Order: sequence, then structure tokens, then C-alpha cells
Amino acid sequence: MKRHPLDLRSLFAGVLFLGLALMFALDQLDTWSVDVRWIPAIVLLTLGAGGIAASVQRATRPSRS
Repeated sequence: MKRHPLDLRSLFAGVLFLGLALMFALDQLDTWSVDVRWIPAIVLLTLGAGGIAASVQRATRPSRS
């Protein structure tokens, strides 16, 4: 099986949605209370971190000439 390169955007999006699902599951179990006002900030911070990581990875990857 041929390996493919790591897609950081998809990885960060998956981690983001997994984290949001975990937050809401813990809220339903009355283990942790979710303040909905924090969700847009968490989404933007995670997507921003993913964008920075993808930019750094692309800048440090050797070119295939």
C-alpha cells in the first residue's frame, strides 16, 4: 500500500470536531458545563493553528524539482 502525505488541514478539522463532540457529550452527562460563547473562539483558534502548521510544513518541505 502506497503511503500518502499527511493532510494537516483534515487532521485539525477532525480533531476540532472530535473536541466539540466531546464537549457536548460531557455537557449532556452533567460532567462539564459548556459555555456556548467559547465555541467560535475554539473553532477559530484551532483552524488558525492548523493553517499555521500547514504553512510551516509547506515552507520546510523540500521541493521536488
